[in-house]
Amino acid sequence: MAILIINKRSKIIKVQIILIFLSILLSPLISNYTSQILNKPSIKLMKLVSGGSLSKNKYDDFDIPKNFYPRLGKSVYNPLYIAKRSLSYFKKIENKNDENYIKFLNYANWLKDNLKKYQFNGKVFSVWEYENYFHYYDMHPPWRSGMAQGAGITVMQTAFEMTGDPAFLDSAKYALNAFFVEVKNGGVIYADKKNEWWLEEYAGNNEIKSRVLNGAIYAVIDLYNHWQKTGNENAYFVFKNGLNSIKTNLHKYDTGRWTYYDAIGTIATHHYHNDHIKLAMQLYEITGDELFYQYSKKWENYNIPYFEREFMLQKPDYHDWVILCLTILSFYVFINIALTGLYAIRYILIKNKNI
Repeated sequence: MAILIINKRSKIIKVQIILIFLSILLSPLISNYTSQILNKPSIKLMKLVSGGSLSKNKYDDFDIPKNFYPRLGKSVYNPLYIAKRSLSYFKKIENKNDENYIKFLNYANWLKDNLKKYQFNGKVFSVWEYENYFHYYDMHPPWRSGMAQGAGITVMQTAFEMTGDPAFLDSAKYALNAFFVEVKNGGVIYADKKNEWWLEEYAGNNEIKSRVLNGAIYAVIDLYNHWQKTGNENAYFVFKNGLNSIKTNLHKYDTGRWTYYDAIGTIATHHYHNDHIKLAMQLYEITGDELFYQYSKKWENYNIPYFEREFMLQKPDYHDWVILCLTILSFYVFINIALTGLYAIRYILIKNKNI
C-alpha cells in the first residue's frame, strides 16, 4: 500500500514538473495575448511588493494626489498627473457648487502655488519641478517636463476662464516662457535650429537627451489649443517651432515594424504605440499636413508580438518580467484546473458505466 502511494505521488510530481516546463516554454507565445490583460495586475503586484497599497494614490492634507512609484518605494507629487486629473474634473463640472468644480479649483490652485520662478537672460519664466529621481533617463531632482508645462498652462487658462482670477493668467504666461529657454538653462526645449524646437518631456541636467515623442506632441497640441483660446502669439510661435521639429524627426521614430518611444531606441509599449497613432492623426486634423496622416495610417498596420518587442529587441524591465512570470503562473494554474476537470469527468463516466 505504501509503495502504491509513493508511486502515485511520484507520478503527480512528474506531471507537475512537466507542466511547469511546458508553461515556461509556451510563455513567450502566450504572453503575446496576456500582456494587456496582466498589465494592471502586474503594476499592482509591484506596488504591494515594494511597500505600496492597492489604492492608486495617496493624498496629502489638502487632498492633492501623490503617486506611488515602486522603484522609489514612496509617493511623490507628479505635476503632470495633477494637471490631467484637474482637467478630468473640469470636464465633469455641471455648476460651481458641485464637487468636481471644488476639486478642479483645488488642483489648479496647487499648480499655481507650486510654480517655481526663475530668470535667464532677462526673461522670467516658471516651471513645475519634479522632486524625485527617475532612473530610466537618470533624472536627478529637480527636473522639468515640457509635457507637464503644456498641461499646466491649459489648467491655468481654464481656471482663469472659470474664476476670472488674473493670478492664473499670470501663471500661464510665465509657464509659457519656459518654452523660450533651453533645457541647459533651466527650460524645456532643445533649439536644434532657428525654427525647430524640440519640446522635451524629461528636461534636466542629465546627459541623456530622451526626446520622447508623445510628450513633445502633447505639448505642441496644448500650446496650439492655448493659442486658439487666447490668441497668444508666443504660444503660436512655440507651437510652430515645435511642430517643425516633430515633422523633421518623425521618421526617426519609425522602426519599419513599430514605433520608438524616444530618441535613444526604446521600443514603444503597445499603449504608447497606439498613442503615437492617435497623436499623429490629431496633428493631421490640426494642420492638414498629409505627412502626419500617412504616418498614422502606416503605424496602424504595424504589429510586433509582445515577447519579441520587449525581450528580444530591447532589454526587458522589471514590469516585463512580472508580466512574464504572471503569464507562466496563470497558464500553469489553468492547465492544472483543466486537467483536474478532465479527471473528474473521466471518473464520473467510469463510475456511471460500472453502475
